[in-house]
Amino acid sequence: MKVYFVRHGQSTFNADPFHNKTHQFPTTPLAEEGFAQAEKVAERFKSIPVDIIYTSSQTRALQTAETINNVLQKKLVVADLLIEKRTPTILHGKDRNHPEAIEIKTLIKEHNNDPDWHYSDEENFFDFKARGLKFIEELEAMPYENVLVVTHGYIMILIALLMVYGDDLTDSIFNPFIKFAHTTNTGITMMEYDKEKWRLLTWNDYSHLGE
Repeated sequence: MKVYFVRHGQSTFNADPFHNKTHQFPTTPLAEEGFAQAEKVAERFKSIPVDIIYTSSQTRALQTAETINNVLQKKLVVADLLIEKRTPTILHGKDRNHPEAIEIKTLIKEHNNDPDWHYSDEENFFDFKARGLKFIEELEAMPYENVLVVTHGYIMILIALLMVYGDDLTDSIFNPFIKFAHTTNTGITMMEYDKEKWRLLTWNDYSHLGE
């Protein structure tokens, strides 16, 4: 089985210099450029076999998937397992460098190794990892040869690392990799599952954008 992970198109917060460092809402939509990116990646997938499309339920990913599917016309499955890592609701719409945001994230970081600690309604790393492992388990049980998954940067990186480390993945491995493994809006990451093993074939291919 081949799985094509596509990060959502540029959102209105990604596009706005003022909001680019702002914690996004689940309902943050695509910007005009994000829709154009989704159309370009859809054209690319005209020549790539796809049996089914799975997408995060968050607006920016769902709009990306729907734009792609306007071209591909495949079964589209909306999956909450693919949403971005949940941050405390109080951070939504707040600048990442706001003193309150820094204080909250510092507290969360101090408790990274405690599976039972939460600041409020966010996912801690253990919750996040469990969600990623559940999606991989569902992927491995799918009867399809070619799966397109539209999701977000952090969850995509998490899933890739879980394919390597499984339940042994720790936050101390995950966090440095976020800074190392950049993902572009609508970048394509391709995985292959064969003989009960995962392989990374391409990472963040965005040649369809002409950049």
